[in-house]
Amino acid sequence: MQFTITSAFIAALVASPLASATVFLGLRQSRFGDQSQVAWTNGTPNICSGFSTIVNGNGSPCGIDFNVDGNNGPFTFQGCGGNGLSLERNHQFNSNCKFVKQTINCDDGAKVGVNGFWQCN
Repeated sequence: MQFTITSAFIAALVASPLASATVFLGLRQSRFGDQSQVAWTNGTPNICSGFSTIVNGNGSPCGIDFNVDGNNGPFTFQGCGGNGLSLERNHQFNSNCKFVKQTINCDDGAKVGVNGFWQCN
């Protein structure tokens, strides 16, 4: 009986990752002024080119499913225009987000996180 419980526990640990990535949301502006709401993770090798576009333009990114870093997801932001932003994964609460006042300047003249970005972990 001990072997069965231990095996089931180990299988559960292997099946579900122990650490989750931090997901970021920010407004990206190209050097030509085009804007889009984009997401990336702390595992994205190059934020300036490895982001996922959630919506073109400066529209609301909430309620739209998206993946990051390939097929990692689906994620969804909730709470736009409310008291705070939160992140869902597979339509279940994942984390609350906090605003970071920082802009990332890219080599091609683009900016990610114009006037700041959201960090969800």
